Amino acid sequence: MGTAQIEIPPKLEAFCQVEESLLRGYTRDDSGARGEMPVAAFRPQTIGQLLDLVGHARRTGLRLQPVSSTGTHHRGDTLCATRSAIVDMSAFDEVVRCDRRNRVLLFEAGVAFDALANNARAEGLRPMLPLCPRPGKSALAAYLDREPTIYPRFQWDISDPLLCTEIVLGTGELFRTGSAAGPGSLVQQWQAGDAQKNPMGPGPADVMRIFQGAQGAFGIVTWCSTKAE
Repeated sequence: MGTAQIEIPPKLEAFCQVEESLLRGYTRDDSGARGEMPVAAFRPQTIGQLLDLVGHARRTGLRLQPVSSTGTHHRGDTLCATRSAIVDMSAFDEVVRCDRRNRVLLFEAGVAFDALANNARAEGLRPMLPLCPRPGKSALAAYLDREPTIYPRFQWDISDPLLCTEIVLGTGELFRTGSAAGPGSLVQQWQAGDAQKNPMGPGPADVMRIFQGAQGAFGIVTWCSTKAE
């Protein structure tokens, strides 16, 4: 069914799945809601593959539904509309940096809370957790959805603990918010003493708030930095 509805360019075939048994699993979740069967499921493993996928979707009008958590889903927010494809971000599973000095964690979209907590603990830090996150729950997805944490003492704003983000926009461009916007790469910013801790920016705008809570409507977030204690 999937191959009859979508033409897949050769450069996307390596990380595309169209088996009906797999796609049918995305038509419902534990909320009781139901959606259309996606035409394909893509599991990019590099930022280049993700950029190629978003560029193809923009040219062809294919809708993309990003999914970061593994296991069962409970809110209906991973269900698809007509002619949509799943973007499985679970391969983006690296905890990039645990910065004890600045109390910042930087990690990718597929990192679950247990992996984040274990990496943070090794550096004497702890992430800000929601109440009893389920196994496989993406920390980035929870923070984008503004799930309340169990640390109100440290949550000063509704956007906390989210700081900076990197996003592949619907236009196919790569965009960073907050102090991560630059100048320079992440490594160059670290060498200059920046820790991606300021969520404001680029410039005087607080652009991150546009993407937080949007559930992928404007782009796909690849990594974020967050406060830690």
